[in-house]
Amino acid sequence: MKSTKTFTLLSIFLILATFNSCKKEPEVKKVDKVSATKCPRVASLTTVKSSALYTVSTYAGDDYFRHQQANSVYSNVDGVLCDARFMNPHGIAINPEGTIYISDLIAIRKIDTKGMVSTFAGKPDGGYNDYGYEDGEGAVARFLHPKKIVLDKNGHLYVIDHERQSMRKVSPSAQVTSLFQNWGYQDGPLSEAKFLTWFYTMTTGPDGSLYLFDGNHVIRKITPEGHVSTFAGPQTILRDGPKESALLGEISDMAFAPDGSLYFCDMLYNKLRKITPAGDVETISNLIDPINNWISHPSLAISNRGVIYISNYFQIFRLDADGIPRLVAGSPVTAGNYTPTKDGVGTQARFNYIKKMAIHKNYLYLTDGTTVRRMNIE
Repeated sequence: MKSTKTFTLLSIFLILATFNSCKKEPEVKKVDKVSATKCPRVASLTTVKSSALYTVSTYAGDDYFRHQQANSVYSNVDGVLCDARFMNPHGIAINPEGTIYISDLIAIRKIDTKGMVSTFAGKPDGGYNDYGYEDGEGAVARFLHPKKIVLDKNGHLYVIDHERQSMRKVSPSAQVTSLFQNWGYQDGPLSEAKFLTWFYTMTTGPDGSLYLFDGNHVIRKITPEGHVSTFAGPQTILRDGPKESALLGEISDMAFAPDGSLYFCDMLYNKLRKITPAGDVETISNLIDPINNWISHPSLAISNRGVIYISNYFQIFRLDADGIPRLVAGSPVTAGNYTPTKDGVGTQARFNYIKKMAIHKNYLYLTDGTTVRRMNIE
């Protein structure tokens, strides 16, 4: 009887020990952290910033063009900041916690606050042939050349899917849906509204509405309730004034300032313009001088303090109070495409092909060539 009782107790002990070991195994994997020794960029996520103002560094990815002779992988690769690879990062959006979303050539990528890059929606670890157009959740969805992306207050991503000329919505759980594909020009409920097939850029406003510039040369407003209206334009001659009668050329990028003004880069006329909260369109700055003809498709970002940053392909400018853009980073001379990137302070830094920018806290993040770069701005 005693031996039987001893055997029973021993069996219970072994079962509990096995259960506890199985339960702890995932926990061990969970705390397996990436060391700063393996990826020095990870250390910059927690250390106190001490670099000089306008120091440019490579944040994620690698310059494919610099290393193409070394058999670089031209495909999406997930992993820590140093190991991740991007094909053609374009749009960038950052939530209040610091999570970064990137529209890549065939997917939406995510960089968490611990420095890990993953594929949020679209085919993970894919190459150019893994494109498409399909709604669905996570890896089921397909994209081709997604461009500008923005986040709303509820964590939803809005994506301009360039090749399909459509607007996609990505939920916090990575569920991808198409908002509309009705071509033409008609305001009204989102289900009935029509848009010209060429979408340029968009932003979200303080009221939670989505502001979209389409090929009708107008800014359309989509409210959270799904009503579409014409916010500004169109006219046939260049003019400022009331937003209903002002001409909007071709807007490459736009963003709201803290005072509620909507700033936009009009690349057709090489002007930085804004729509005031009162509804007037004003020209703020001439982007030809000193930015010169490389201003094609400029990008725009505005800090919480109202400081405006403008970029062309290979330079970043700060707009001063006098309305003159002044170079703060990048080559002061004209450079060609596909130049190797270079980290450094101010004009010592080199960019390959800047697409879009976003600001979080004291950093300006930007998509550049096949990398994500960042620059401290305060």
